Amino acid sequence: MSLAEVAAEARAAAAAVGSMGVALRSCTLPGQPREERIADGHMEVGLGIHGEPGAVVSPVKPVDGVVDTLLQYITSQEAGRKYVTLTSGDPVAVLVNNLGASTAMELSIAARRAVATLEGASYGVVVERCFTGPFMTALDMVGFSLSVLRLSDSMLARLDAPCSAPAWPGGGRINRNRFVPAPALPSGAGGSLASLVPPAGALCLDAAQAAAVASAIRAAAEALIAGEKQLTAWDEVAGDGDCGTTLTAGATAVLADVSSYALTHPATTALGLASSVGRSMGGSSGALYSIFLNAVAGALMNSPPSVAAAAAAFASGCAAMTRYGGASRGNRTMLDALIPAAEAIDRVAVAGGTMAAALAAAADAAEAGAEATRTMSAGAGRASYVPQETVAAVPDPGAKGVAFWLRALAMSAGGGQKDDDKTPPSVTAAVA
Repeated sequence: MSLAEVAAEARAAAAAVGSMGVALRSCTLPGQPREERIADGHMEVGLGIHGEPGAVVSPVKPVDGVVDTLLQYITSQEAGRKYVTLTSGDPVAVLVNNLGASTAMELSIAARRAVATLEGASYGVVVERCFTGPFMTALDMVGFSLSVLRLSDSMLARLDAPCSAPAWPGGGRINRNRFVPAPALPSGAGGSLASLVPPAGALCLDAAQAAAVASAIRAAAEALIAGEKQLTAWDEVAGDGDCGTTLTAGATAVLADVSSYALTHPATTALGLASSVGRSMGGSSGALYSIFLNAVAGALMNSPPSVAAAAAAFASGCAAMTRYGGASRGNRTMLDALIPAAEAIDRVAVAGGTMAAALAAAADAAEAGAEATRTMSAGAGRASYVPQETVAAVPDPGAKGVAFWLRALAMSAGGGQKDDDKTPPSVTAAVA
């Protein structure tokens, strides 16, 4: 196109766009000290790209409120403003610009609100394109600017045209298909947890025993929730820092679901736990616990409740976790607590002991195994990337999590109460 034609299109775009910025901190001008004029907890609306004073300083709002404020200024028809006039049904493009020190996530949150508000009842326009990124930064200014362009057909074609400018991402199309029909579940799937049926002719628990199992499960879940801060503190040293929150998410789901479990048989109880953990606990821990619990359920399905059956099921769960997770004993993982616990239950079963004694022995073995991880070199998981001298300061948090819930189960059964803990057991050894 000719220079005159390009200039005409540029003038038309400039006349159809409104833009305004907001920041929590101004920028650093090269060779000059930072001007700290924006107090902590405040934001400045309308400040310039070089830090020029803006229209108003106010307390910080949630991002949705900030975006709404910017849109009100941009579309205002008051005298002295009238940056852009929007009519319901108008096609527009939105640009959320990083002023320098904002994150991609923050820009996306602002963009989400801008699109939803513009397409809502207040404006009723159609957002044809939305762009986010560092298009015009103010060096290290903590904030963003929001621009709204009322589109003509030619403007939209220009925005979509190929471009090699490094700062221009292209694309910008709004995904209108955010929800799609879920595929049909396979035959037999989709039933409630309570619909799980024990094997025909299986020896089942009575109502009192099922209530005792529910109480023990709640105690185990509550122990994980109570230990969240400690588990997180250990994981911040030796892992991703999310062990406490991950286990708490699973425990919270278990507490919400336990009343709907089919608690009359150990296998259906394990399947219920696997379902709760599988839908709520993220990361590798959620997948591994699901594998463990499903393997436990499979081993228990055709066995009457007994210490021997529990020992075999626990061992089966450990074997499945080893097979699918890739870790083994001595790798500084939860298996270093689970495998000793399985062995302890088996020893009690061979000796003819009770389930209460088995759980107490399992809790002791898990605690000892978890503590022993302090001296282990991590062979799996995030800790394997952390220097040995760093991880030696803490035990493996996953293993400690196992110790926490096993100790709670043991205490609920009346066989694992520590001398310094006077909490009365919630389930008797006879019921266990």
